[in-house]
Amino acid sequence: MKYYLKFMLCAVFFGIFNLLAYNNLDNGIQVILLWCFGNTKLLMAEAGNFMIFYFPILFFHVFFGTYIYKHFCSGAIYYFSRCANISKWFFKECIKLYLYVTGYLCILISSSMICAIITSHIKIHTDVIPVLLSYLLIHSLFLFFTTLCINILSIIISNSNGFIYIEGIIFFCVATFFILGEKMFPEGIVPQDKMPVIILNPISHIIFSVHSSHVNVINTEINIYNIDFELNNSIVLLLILSTIIVIVGRIALDKHSFITENFENGGN
Repeated sequence: MKYYLKFMLCAVFFGIFNLLAYNNLDNGIQVILLWCFGNTKLLMAEAGNFMIFYFPILFFHVFFGTYIYKHFCSGAIYYFSRCANISKWFFKECIKLYLYVTGYLCILISSSMICAIITSHIKIHTDVIPVLLSYLLIHSLFLFFTTLCINILSIIISNSNGFIYIEGIIFFCVATFFILGEKMFPEGIVPQDKMPVIILNPISHIIFSVHSSHVNVINTEINIYNIDFELNNSIVLLLILSTIIVIVGRIALDKHSFITENFENGGN
């Protein structure tokens, strides 16, 4: 546990370092919007700034993408093939992973807030709460889902290359978001009939600027394209995807345990 806790402290560094370049912030909402890409436009020129604030997610993927995979491999033959309740172990590991995710994001946003208070002298008001909750829900589910995907894929293919494949898919989605965005919406207008270009791109679901919200205090700060793409829809989708990957992971462990047990018995 100590090995992973030290990486949580890196969130403090990212939270402060990324905010040092922004000295003209007026309130806490603007700080949160930086981390949920609330000002990101559908332009290639925005890709660099996106990657700056995506890097802490990438960092988490690097070190927690093998969290469950390593635990599984270290005891697979001697424990998991004989474990009477492997589901309990796996679900417990998933809960731990989600707690790491939530803690990491909380540290990230808290250190950014403190930095902004000191450097920009911003004031924190209660209107920051709904924006903060939306950020934590959506980004924690996304980070949990993608990190668990890396772990499960690594278990399935029996090596740590799961990170390469999943991160490759994510980068492809990021590139598609900006390339198609600039090509199809050069005037900053997103017609309703072309909304699937945004909605069907997984990375869009963590970018608040292309979302809308029924909560006025949130909607006035995001939704720069004046479209109907509810934040709640992304929360539901990411929750469903997270549930699915947990189920897939449980099945993957069963198949791996069967192979291990069969190997121990000489293939009988």
